[in-house]
Amino acid sequence: MNHNAPPNTDNKISSNITSLLNINQIKNIEKLIGYTFENKIYLITSLIHKSFNNEINYERLEFLGDSVINTIYSEVLYKYFALRNEGELSKLKAILISLDNLAEIGVKLTINDYIIMEKGEILTGGRNKKRIIGNVYESIAGAIFLDSSYSTAKTILLNHLKYSSYFSSLVNLDNKNANIAADHKSALQELIQKKHNTVPKYFVLNKEGPDHKSIFSVCVKINDKIYGYGKGETKKHAEQSAALAALNRLSEEVNKIRN
Repeated sequence: MNHNAPPNTDNKISSNITSLLNINQIKNIEKLIGYTFENKIYLITSLIHKSFNNEINYERLEFLGDSVINTIYSEVLYKYFALRNEGELSKLKAILISLDNLAEIGVKLTINDYIIMEKGEILTGGRNKKRIIGNVYESIAGAIFLDSSYSTAKTILLNHLKYSSYFSSLVNLDNKNANIAADHKSALQELIQKKHNTVPKYFVLNKEGPDHKSIFSVCVKINDKIYGYGKGETKKHAEQSAALAALNRLSEEVNKIRN
């Protein structure tokens, strides 16, 4: 999707908009967000606050960017957090799409330094207001989408997620299996049945220690290939650990294919 016509502008207005930022400023912003615009007017418009221009500003792009971000974040949550149910995913998404979270990303990208505002708004700290920064980040997402495609926008916005401390902590928690009361065996079995029309099989490799304090070592195989190892004080615990290891490996394999 590549649109050459600027949003809601005629030639005179387009000329006025392009004069708001010089070429070096535009290059700096593009470097910060990791995307070079073919139509620079989309980028500049995404940075115009209504205090500067009540008719041509970022609000329409913000409306579009909100939906783009919502879709991309929903997709990443669905694919990368397979052990979370619908209710949990909805709660996670609500935080990820919040203006506080988007503002954190925007601040770390330093896009707030380039917001085009009326001088009075700047003097009252407008460039540091979370609501405004979050809205501008949404408008930039909409601008990238319009200038390129959903696929390109997704690549750029997913790369920005590394600047979200909440998303980073969420990934770390799931990787460490913290705060998750999940049945990894069931999750793995459901996944494998759908993808390969078979079921995982578990094998006890070793049992150490006395009967009242044993440590079981288990592996899980999918189509006769070992996908995970686990240990536990009971056979069931060891199998759950092995299932989690298999889920993590499958996730890594999917990521390699995507990259």
